[in-house]
Amino acid sequence: MCTTETYLPDPTTIVVVPFYCEARHAPELQQAGYEVLRRLANASRGSSYVPPFKSTDGGKDAWGAPEWSDPADEPAARWLVNDLPENQRRVLASLIAGGPDGTSTGAVLAFGGYTADTSASPVFKAIGGRFRRVGRRPIWRGGEQTPEGQLLPVPVTATRDLFVNVIKSEYPDLATEARL
Repeated sequence: MCTTETYLPDPTTIVVVPFYCEARHAPELQQAGYEVLRRLANASRGSSYVPPFKSTDGGKDAWGAPEWSDPADEPAARWLVNDLPENQRRVLASLIAGGPDGTSTGAVLAFGGYTADTSASPVFKAIGGRFRRVGRRPIWRGGEQTPEGQLLPVPVTATRDLFVNVIKSEYPDLATEARL
């Protein structure tokens, strides 16, 4: 049996952990591993926050959830930002950067690294699902249609400031790139 000292001289060293399984089980194993790593990353950031709902619980409509209570909801906002995969986190940062004028769905998807043929619906459904899990409504609003997609404004409020501060503290390079 290996000890931490003999296997990992530094606990922050990145290691490869190979698993072998039948190909039909690979997607499920990858998803489970991803979820474990995400939980560990949140725990290493000192977060003890646990969302009140599972991904299948909560209201069906994220827009029907209560507004954010600032700063009481800071742990939920921090969990939400950290729980998003990088591409969706980039979409959220781009939305927030657009402020009250809004950013088009095409522009935020491009900032997130999605291709031009990517539909916005599943991306926003996934991000909105995180808001549902924490029991709070999404921070963007619907806006007018443009040739680049729908404009999605984020009003300048304490909630927007909360998310700006979370992204700046957790992902300073992203905050700079998104111009938050």
